[in-house]
Amino acid sequence: MADLAIPHLGSPLQRVSISAGVACVRPDRFEAGTSPEHFIAEALEAADGALYRAKRSGRDRVSD
Repeated sequence: MADLAIPHLGSPLQRVSISAGVACVRPDRFEAGTSPEHFIAEALEAADGALYRAKRSGRDRVSD
């Protein structure tokens, strides 16, 4: 994305950038009987937290 140098005047970087949150949640760490919905919600919550850590640390980053 950085190589494309797409202008974005509303960004502190003045160009389009990407920040990403990465999470890995292991099903074997959950109690037996945990619903798939709960497992997915935990994974999304972890990835969302990582995304906002990436943005707070300067944008244009990946965080886990």
